[in-house]
Amino acid sequence: MASYLNKTHTILLVSESRSSSSYQMFNKTTTALERVIKLYEQKLKEMNPQASNITYDISNLNEFIDSLYDITLMVLDERAGLYEGLSKADVKKCILAFLKNQA
Repeated sequence: MASYLNKTHTILLVSESRSSSSYQMFNKTTTALERVIKLYEQKLKEMNPQASNITYDISNLNEFIDSLYDITLMVLDERAGLYEGLSKADVKKCILAFLKNQA
């Protein structure tokens, strides 16, 4: 999954429920992964508005991803000129690789 971290154009598709979906485009896969993390952090702030500090670990983030109706990253393979879809499981693996690179 670390090979996806250096990819360019990425589309993030998120459905929190069956009736809601959104997409965002990013110039880098890592920026899309950061957005997924931010979505979780925003959710935590909504759930804990009085908390000044909120901590979580990767298992909490993975539970959030699993709770979504759907999440997909469409990552551009520039050589082939095609987008490759990454599943929830792949998104979780990419986020873990991304966070390990940040440490």
